[in-house]
Formats: sequence, C-alpha cells, structure tokens
Amino acid sequence: MEQTASPGTFRLTVDLCGAAAAWIILHTAGFALSSYACYPHNSPAREPMLPHFGLALGSLGIICTLAALLFCWSASASWRGIRNTPGARRFMAGMGLLMSLLFLVATALTTAAILLISPCSPWK
Repeated sequence: MEQTASPGTFRLTVDLCGAAAAWIILHTAGFALSSYACYPHNSPAREPMLPHFGLALGSLGIICTLAALLFCWSASASWRGIRNTPGARRFMAGMGLLMSLLFLVATALTTAAILLISPCSPWK
C-alpha cells in the first residue's frame, strides 16, 4: 500500500475553506451579474442586457462546481493521509472533507438552478 505524506496546515486550511470559497464566488459573482444584466436602472428587463448572459452565468457555475470538486478531492486525499493520526490535525482533515462535500453539493445544486431557470424571468 502506498504511503502518502501528511498534509500541512496550509493544505488542511485550504481543504476546509476552498469549496466554501467557490460557492461564495458563485453567489456573489452570479448575483452581481444578474442584477447588472436583468435590472438596469432599477427596473426589471424582459431579457438580459448582456449578450450570451445565460452562457456566461452557466459557465461560471460549472467552473465553480469543478473547483469545489477539486477541493473535495484534495480534502479526501488529506483525510486518507492523516486518518490514523489522533489529534487536532485529524479533526481538521475530517472537517475539511465534510465541509468540502457539503459545499460541493450546494454549488452543484446552485449551478443546476442557474442552468434550469431562465435568466431575467419575472417573479410571480
């Protein structure tokens, strides 16, 4: 069986926060783009002002989902490298894996909503 090196503190911190950061970027950039393209001059538009807006927003969602998947894979590798070591580092690796999985699901569901709901659709 292959022995992996124990992950450092920086990697454990990135594993803990990386997928959450991808979800936050998706939300902040998505809301900023949507408000700019769909609500110019404080009034709703029937169609986005920006050409290919749905493609840009969908691409952002897919990129953020892939980033969250990468952080989830990294957290899984960290967990495998440290799971037999007791202490705070093991706890941090476990929490990194749990948080990465949680935010991977959240980012994937947000991306699915972006791809399924048309941009600038009116609220009723």
